[in-house]
Amino acid sequence: MLQNFDKDLQEGKEAELITLSLLADRTTHYNFTWVGDLREARYKGDILATAADGTQYYIEVKNDKDIATTGNILCEDENYLKEDGRFIKGNMWNDTDYFAVLSQADRKLYILDYKKLQSIYRKGDFKVIPHRD
Repeated sequence: MLQNFDKDLQEGKEAELITLSLLADRTTHYNFTWVGDLREARYKGDILATAADGTQYYIEVKNDKDIATTGNILCEDENYLKEDGRFIKGNMWNDTDYFAVLSQADRKLYILDYKKLQSIYRKGDFKVIPHRD
């Protein structure tokens, strides 16, 4: 079980760095910094985008292996940790500005306004679709 967790963490970090590179290569309006390992950014995001005027935005990155086949993004209200039998808050509880969903299978990066996504999710304007995990 821990082996899968470590593998998922590694794949997540790779997705964060790919996203960072894609963003940095496509715009000069922001300076992008990877903050995925910083404790103070834990619920804010993996990438910090800073504009020339100092305005900052956090971007949460998710590596989604199923979006290419389902056409849906994974919104998690909570996650179950099998190792110790407890639930933790999922990605719908972050305090981020943007949600970047990387689909390496499609070679696509989807960037969503997180506050809008969160309001749609909270209102229940979505479908629940089972996934393989």
